[in-house]
Amino acid sequence: MTDPTPIPSLLFSDLVIREQGTGKLSFVGAFNHILAPGFPFQTPFFFVTVFITNIQGPLDPIPTTMTISEKGSGHVIFSASGNVGFKEIVQRATVIEIPFPVPGCRFDRPGTYEAVLLINNERIVARDFTVSLPLSHTPSPQP
Repeated sequence: MTDPTPIPSLLFSDLVIREQGTGKLSFVGAFNHILAPGFPFQTPFFFVTVFITNIQGPLDPIPTTMTISEKGSGHVIFSASGNVGFKEIVQRATVIEIPFPVPGCRFDRPGTYEAVLLINNERIVARDFTVSLPLSHTPSPQP
């Protein structure tokens, strides 16, 4: 196996649909940050899709992990692991799309968070994103 290379994109979306026959992915409700009505905030179901290339040949299952953590503290708030493999021959220039379903995760405070893809326990691609209150939100007075 050659070294996986990240495509400069890691996509967040509400839904991912893989079309039968063509294998094309459709992304519904793509987003770059999360607006929370308050904290703590439990997200609804969403997807993190990563795109990798520079892999060649038939692939035995490869251990793959997606994590979401609080930037700076490293506190992991979501983790999903599995194996990715292909029976058919993969060409080096092929872009492989791996959607990770996130059944929901809890954000206790606004801030910067990081989604990270690990393959064979090696950090392959990461992306920062923010979780914040809407700009028009004014906090309630505290007693």
